[in-house]
Amino acid sequence: MQYSKLEFKFLPEHLRNGQVIDIPYIVKRLDAANEALKTKPLGYTLQSLTEFSPVVKERKRLRETNFNASHDDREKLDIQLNNAFYFNSENVDLGDPDAQSIVEAARDFLYPSDRNRLWLLPAFVERETIAHVATYHQRLLPRGRVIVVSPDQKTLTAAAPHCDVVIDQCQVLEQININALREEGFLPKHRNVRLSGKGTTLLAGFIWAMAHGLINDKTYIGHTDTDEINLDFYGPYYQTDSKERLHVIPYRPAEYMAAAAAYMPSSHQISVVQPAKAGVRRKGEVCLPAWMMMANTTIGDAKMRQMGLELCRVAWPSPGEAIVWAPVYRDMPWQGTTGFDLDRYAKAFYIEMGFSGLGSNENYAFVQVGIPAPKIESYGVSEVDDIGQAIWATSIYSTQEQFYYHQLMKEGSAEFAPGYSDDLIKAFNEQFAGVELRVPFTCPPEILQDDSGKLYIVSEDSNPNRAMYCAGPFYYPSPTRMLEMGVINLDKVREVPNLSTSANKLPGSLG
Repeated sequence: MQYSKLEFKFLPEHLRNGQVIDIPYIVKRLDAANEALKTKPLGYTLQSLTEFSPVVKERKRLRETNFNASHDDREKLDIQLNNAFYFNSENVDLGDPDAQSIVEAARDFLYPSDRNRLWLLPAFVERETIAHVATYHQRLLPRGRVIVVSPDQKTLTAAAPHCDVVIDQCQVLEQININALREEGFLPKHRNVRLSGKGTTLLAGFIWAMAHGLINDKTYIGHTDTDEINLDFYGPYYQTDSKERLHVIPYRPAEYMAAAAAYMPSSHQISVVQPAKAGVRRKGEVCLPAWMMMANTTIGDAKMRQMGLELCRVAWPSPGEAIVWAPVYRDMPWQGTTGFDLDRYAKAFYIEMGFSGLGSNENYAFVQVGIPAPKIESYGVSEVDDIGQAIWATSIYSTQEQFYYHQLMKEGSAEFAPGYSDDLIKAFNEQFAGVELRVPFTCPPEILQDDSGKLYIVSEDSNPNRAMYCAGPFYYPSPTRMLEMGVINLDKVREVPNLSTSANKLPGSLG
């Protein structure tokens, strides 16, 4: 295939060179190389470094010299792994007139001839922004394939004129028999489990779509945070007399992610595609130490080490935006809290590494795409809140690690959440669901953003550490498993009304 100059820059380096990366092979080789190094006696000196090593480039002195020449091979494997299916590392702007072919490829992916796309917009209380977010996606997706889901009546009312499908989350969740889940032992009987969070809102939209036959093995489902104000030039961020604001380019997450999906080689399918860092960093690096410990564990097993290596690829652990192969969500235990994002790509890595027992002849890959614009939210993002949220997400993942070690010691083998059986879901929830977790975090100086998108620090005041308290995570069985158990009343879900007042509202059961 012939690519334009910008299309070529948009591709990962390995695809530019005509190479398709075998990710499981790289992960296993890197793990084996790391394990072999642990058997080397101390005192080996550094014999060589690759020419692209940061140590060589920056002329830094190594803190440790207990390496040997295998460092070359391991560093090359690391670079291959971290760059695997990472699109747009050169920050191509889709607003560039020369990027029109990329935009067209993205829009073709979002609006295929078989219409087998779906976009969920989980909104908590987003009364000021939901109209903009819904309108942006309505322009990109087929009719009836964008669904706003919210528990807030004023948000639903604000969305109704702008979206083909608008669903009250509470009416859907009422059709999940929570008492039956308690009686079957999936949820603790004597501890309150709060059904809230973005994952719970997405679950409501997913179940409604399943009930109406909108999801099958070939469906790709997207979702986007609903408090964003710079999705495109029609957004509220640009409705101002200040020309300075126009220096910030639109975020356009659906199009960037769809473009990455569109340029995947025929040898691979996407399981998950999500943004890498975009604008203001969201403290994702807080998760890295936990994942590094998994990759380097001496008391875990090969699955833990390899999952750690895979997780360390993730540039943005909790972006809020993703395009997902429907069976990923349909068949994984579903977490209703902030940790939902973590389980999405953990499931992608399970599929990628063959831990899921999928038995498919197709290669599915986790994909990331760089977006050069910042993600601007209606009320901004507090630095303290960002730190707290990131550490909360990390603490949620740490409960999985604790549970993994417990399984390993007890049974000799273990699973992470994507592989939880009924018995493991019950055991995890009994141990962690609703238990109050203490989450400590630091208080950095506040970082603000001016109208042109530039960051600045108001002061360097110091503050003592803080702590917040949150309920421990819990898992529903997968949507597939809940249907098998009969705890979801699909007939009643089909009766949940579509509250849209849009001129394009669908007739019949969807209307």
